Amino acid sequence: MTITSAMSYTTIFILSIISLSATTGLSASVNKSKQMKRDPIVTTSKKDDIYFVHAEMDVNFTPSEFLTLVNASDEDCSWIANCRKVNILSKQNNVQIIHTKLSVNWPFKDRDMVVLTVYSLNEESLSITLSDQSTYTDFNKDYVRITDVTGEWKMIKNGPEYYSLSYRGAASPNGVIPDWFAVNYLADSTKKTFLALNKRLEKTSE
Repeated sequence: MTITSAMSYTTIFILSIISLSATTGLSASVNKSKQMKRDPIVTTSKKDDIYFVHAEMDVNFTPSEFLTLVNASDEDCSWIANCRKVNILSKQNNVQIIHTKLSVNWPFKDRDMVVLTVYSLNEESLSITLSDQSTYTDFNKDYVRITDVTGEWKMIKNGPEYYSLSYRGAASPNGVIPDWFAVNYLADSTKKTFLALNKRLEKTSE
């Protein structure tokens, strides 16, 4: 073998090693990017008197399982942070009017809200939209009515075995309540809700 041939084989060998390393690194990077986001990411903001929240995480349950949990909230709302009671005031096909009572730490008054929900479901996705219906039922003197409610739950296929679950919403808590408390309450209750529903449905899916 000539010196030139030896150098050529050496060069090919080195390039093969580099190529293999690059491919392995790329594969690891792709696999890492597809890992489930098991902890909810929650962000909040405020404009005028409206508070906004956005949260998302990856889950291994299906859209139909989540919808079943939501539709049974009047029987058990313990997965919703600070929930006292959920009453379904009206129901027709995929449309419901729901009255929810929420506990708030002393010295602030408990809240309630009335929303219209509409869902759209298929095998790989789910959308549940919320819109304000605060005047649908009488006000209760023991609660401050949350108004200007809008929101949407969304689930979409995000991998071979999991989905991306998100919620984006806005509302006015009304009453006398400091901004710092409202923001912390919103962020904390949203995160606790995501963790609780995930724990509940992961057990169901096992």
